[in-house]
Amino acid sequence: MICRASVQHLEFKGQKIVVSVFEALSSESKSFLPVDTLKRYQTSEEPTRVVCDHIASMTDAFLLKTYDRLFSPRMGSVFDRLLSLQLVPQNSADGLIDSSGAAISSLDASDIRRLVQHHELQMGRGG
Repeated sequence: MICRASVQHLEFKGQKIVVSVFEALSSESKSFLPVDTLKRYQTSEEPTRVVCDHIASMTDAFLLKTYDRLFSPRMGSVFDRLLSLQLVPQNSADGLIDSSGAAISSLDASDIRRLVQHHELQMGRGG
């Protein structure tokens, strides 16, 4: 075992992140688990094992992003989804078109809802 303080700090931080994400996913499974994992969680004789397996399948980057979305006040906005939408410059005064080809001249609340619904449909999550 490496006893250097910097290594111990990293190990402690990593354990804290994993435990915090586990506790959040377990306590609010309906809100935080993906649909397929939630189904396994609800039908399993060992639901905590399902959460453990789900976390174990995460990459380090995805685990950190999940932790930030759950616990960082600067992460997890509805606008995160908008960042992943494909907005393409249009060759007209209208400015932008979304990935379905619909023109977007300015974004208001109804446009944002429509874009999020379109994105969810594209991702197979309904709307």
